[in-house]
Amino acid sequence: MAMNYMNASEYNLGYCTNVHAGEDLDRYLASLERYAVGVKSRMPGEQALSIGLWLSARTASQILIENRLAEFRASLESRGLSAFTMNGFPYGNFHADTVKYQVYAPDWTRTERLDHTVNLIRILAKLMPEGSQASISTLPLGWPCREFDYKKAADNLIRIAELLRVNELRTGKLIHLDIEPEPGCILSSSGDVVSYFKNYLLPGRLENDILRYIRVCHDICHSSVVFEDQQTAIRNYVANGIRIGKVHISSAIEAEISIGNFQPVIDQLKTFQEDRYLHQTYIRQSDRIVAYDDLPRAIRDVEARTEGTLRCHFHVPIFIEQFGHLQTTRHEIIDCLQNIYRMSDCRDFEVETYAWTVLPDELKANDLAQGIARELLWMQEKLEKLAVSVKPINEPIGLRT
Repeated sequence: MAMNYMNASEYNLGYCTNVHAGEDLDRYLASLERYAVGVKSRMPGEQALSIGLWLSARTASQILIENRLAEFRASLESRGLSAFTMNGFPYGNFHADTVKYQVYAPDWTRTERLDHTVNLIRILAKLMPEGSQASISTLPLGWPCREFDYKKAADNLIRIAELLRVNELRTGKLIHLDIEPEPGCILSSSGDVVSYFKNYLLPGRLENDILRYIRVCHDICHSSVVFEDQQTAIRNYVANGIRIGKVHISSAIEAEISIGNFQPVIDQLKTFQEDRYLHQTYIRQSDRIVAYDDLPRAIRDVEARTEGTLRCHFHVPIFIEQFGHLQTTRHEIIDCLQNIYRMSDCRDFEVETYAWTVLPDELKANDLAQGIARELLWMQEKLEKLAVSVKPINEPIGLRT
């Protein structure tokens, strides 16, 4: 579980289990047995493997209604798994044939989103050790629509903050809800998040309570896709008192498009077109950034005269730097973590490559557990070096309690 980060060498590193299908509890436990245990067997040492839980609304309700929380906790412990965070973003079946825009529903104006998050809090509070802290990441309000009620969404988030405050007073366990900006969503960048805090979450309320219990999940892939510099994003949060609750370690597709390589790049990008997930695509040209909801739309729109840098919201394995005519934003991972260590007390890192199963065949892992373990080992090596080499610029704002 999370520590009071007075020692820079302490961190939590795990992977998000939303990469596995599991629409109900029994199938979710079977996926952990098949994959998470396999990942653990490939990691050095005998310590428990840190994982980020993903529980669909159906699974979370089942655990509580059927009184299976003790069974769930025992199942994790018997497998040597430790839940240090939760991913509360996907509500329904994240492995349906088509997810796309459905992943943003219900949004934060809906009672269903509020109720699901309350269920996750109830479950996580029982799984956590005494005196510890943990996080639940959630969607950035929702996908834009004309009638979206920003105030109603804020009211629901404030209700969660109050619940988390009461929970900490009663149990001594600190849980924070971490809003995760994503390309194309209502909150796409750090600037969007800061504005929402200032205009809707903080006015008229006890600022310390809001900032303690509502934080940010910084997804490296997401900020890369919208071409937001990692240092700029992190500094923007810190300067405005918004704490980073956890970092999603993730990497996007990148391509340098020019007249000379246009067709080979487009042909390779076409192999990433798939029906399950939304792959927002941004192209930075000399005078503008053009955004598309999904990769197929970007491919249809670009022309042979197009020149610029393309980035696509497709979570690729974090150890890959280049493949064929395409690159990745892997370099952004190190850039982000250096700035996290300098400016923030956040030391919870969750590898979130949920798209393993929809990668082109040449990039898929024959053994998914082995591929995930390789990601964790790659990341562990980088973190060990960072923890001893990077010193804070000054006392991180996040150390305030």
